[in-house]
Amino acid sequence: MKRNNFSKNEEVFFEESVFDSFSLKKDLGNLELPISRRAFFLVMGVMIAIGLLFFSRVFYLGILNNDFYSARAEGNFGKDMYTPGNRGIIYDRFGKPLVQNIPSFSVSVKIADFMNDSDNDKQSLANVLGIPFIDMKNQILSQNIERSASLILARNVDSEKIIQLKALNLHGVDIVNDYTRQYPDGPIFSQILGYTGQDDNGEVVGKDGIEAYYNNELKGRDGTTVVYKDARGKIIDTKIERLPASGKDITLSIDYDLQKYFYNSLSNALSNLGRTSGAGIAIDPQNGEILALISLPSFDNNILSQFGNNLEKLKILNSPYKPMFNRAVSGVYTPGSTIKPMEAIAALKEGIVTPQTQVFSPGYIEIPNPYNPSKPSRFLDWKALGWVNLYSAIASSCDVYFYSVGGGYGNIKGLGIDKLKQYWQMFGLGKKTGIDLPGEAIGFLPDPQQKEKYKNDIWRIGDTYNVSIGEGDLQVSPIQLIDQIAAIAE
Repeated sequence: MKRNNFSKNEEVFFEESVFDSFSLKKDLGNLELPISRRAFFLVMGVMIAIGLLFFSRVFYLGILNNDFYSARAEGNFGKDMYTPGNRGIIYDRFGKPLVQNIPSFSVSVKIADFMNDSDNDKQSLANVLGIPFIDMKNQILSQNIERSASLILARNVDSEKIIQLKALNLHGVDIVNDYTRQYPDGPIFSQILGYTGQDDNGEVVGKDGIEAYYNNELKGRDGTTVVYKDARGKIIDTKIERLPASGKDITLSIDYDLQKYFYNSLSNALSNLGRTSGAGIAIDPQNGEILALISLPSFDNNILSQFGNNLEKLKILNSPYKPMFNRAVSGVYTPGSTIKPMEAIAALKEGIVTPQTQVFSPGYIEIPNPYNPSKPSRFLDWKALGWVNLYSAIASSCDVYFYSVGGGYGNIKGLGIDKLKQYWQMFGLGKKTGIDLPGEAIGFLPDPQQKEKYKNDIWRIGDTYNVSIGEGDLQVSPIQLIDQIAAIAE
């Protein structure tokens, strides 16, 4: 065995060994070089870029899309239960309710849960509800999950279907205690009240009439209850996040009994004449309040507001008689002799006639025809009425008298088209009255400029005669007309 070079008493120093090894490396020609500045900055740049990407992703997920991902996170352990807020009630002027909220069932789906169900389960749900599968799928896919994680898929579902749905025990499908809007007197008030329906988000909204005009006031606020579950689906807690609130009640100026009487009387009168279309309005001239408003033919708004099937709804929507068209507010017509009292006021105001001024009506007036002198232009009265003054002319609806004061004839100068239009506008024709119903029409007030623009023709004296008795191109709505009559009556 070879003997060690060091004796027991010899000491080995660490510094010496280090220097010895270092000198050995030097002898071997090895050199240690520092890292370049370029490499250093490259590494730092990569680290900064990674940091920026990390923090931008955190900002995107935690700040910009916080609501979305919070809802998704809650959906993993919580379940939103929809609680509807009742819609406000509409009353007549004496406090009689014109609508009712009838208890019913709705079917709600929690979209995140429901999308995990099999296609067979989804098809089963569509079959029970009577909804085409593709329509149901599109409705669910179009829902904005960031706004609401649940969707009301169907309302007013009958008890038999509810039993079938409960037997299916579908994941993400809930049966909700809801209400359905009902109109006890259907067609009698439908043109006033309108009806309700679902919007694209499944919420109940007003679709026409008062229901649409005051939708924001009438609609309630839905409540939400969250049911918390553990990973196994066991309920561990229930929390009411928001209580439901009913919408505001609204009281109309309509008189229930007068509306019903007026509707039946007008319906019978039209039936006796062999006609179906007409409009009627009752107004208080002291304050302009509408007491009754009728448009015929009418429609049953219960059919359009959940109670009718699709075939019944299509019959209303596609009827050639246009029952949903509100003729009292949206229709425009030539006013005929109803315009004459207003014209009489204009003629008195402008000094065209006095109440005693007399005009002779042989049953017509004639004016020269410059193109054929042998055939003068003749404008007929409904019959020969003899001598009439302002009072008897209105009482007998004498056309010759109003030809004269409107367009001028004989020794009566006449108002002329410009003055006639000025007074039409003063009495509110040609503009909206402001009635709180949607779809109010404006009408049309003719003048020489309008005729030349739309018909490429000049204005003639005959045109003035025609509008002087409420004919020709003059168009007004029934609500404008009765507003004008009420102004005179007051």
